[in-house]
Amino acid sequence: MSELTEQQAAELEAVEERFGSYGGLVHGAYDTDLTPFQIKHCENVLQIGHSKFGRELAAQFGEKYPLKALAKRIDFDIQQVSENQ
Repeated sequence: MSELTEQQAAELEAVEERFGSYGGLVHGAYDTDLTPFQIKHCENVLQIGHSKFGRELAAQFGEKYPLKALAKRIDFDIQQVSENQ
């Protein structure tokens, strides 16, 4: 993994603060007010979330499951991992 510049670190901190949770970053993938670096970070979270939880959420909500459900599922998974450490 490469080191972040101070600017990149500040951009990540700002976008994570804006969306309030790591799962909330999925909404940033479509936010044109963000910087390209922030959007890419949010797209990565979105892709990982779809990959890890897409089938589960599709079974629950249908193929076009809401991003809000994906955000909640990501946050739930992070919470479970944190509690088990």
